[in-house]
Amino acid sequence: MTIDGKEVEVKVAADGTVLGKEADDEDEGDDGNGEEEDEGEEQVSLTEVPGAVQATLVKEAAGAEIKEIEKEDEGGRVVYSADVILNGQEVELKVAPDGTLLGKEVDNEDE
Repeated sequence: MTIDGKEVEVKVAADGTVLGKEADDEDEGDDGNGEEEDEGEEQVSLTEVPGAVQATLVKEAAGAEIKEIEKEDEGGRVVYSADVILNGQEVELKVAPDGTLLGKEVDNEDE
């Protein structure tokens, strides 16, 4: 979303609760080789996440490949974020440690 000419990412839970928002600064998090590195994020495998998270991700992926899973700290709370290709589109799933689906959004970044 664009606010006052700046790209802003707003994360919203399934129940409408705003989980956070951040401005997309071009230089922020760049590790020098063109890849972003975000603090508070750790890449994990499906076998490393809690069983409830695994179950939700597998159900929501509906047989599609789960490309990447990250354990994130969002405002002091752990959230698991997974990238999945559904119907030809990359979708980001956000899941709480108890397996609650917090959000699902189509990633339409032009990179």
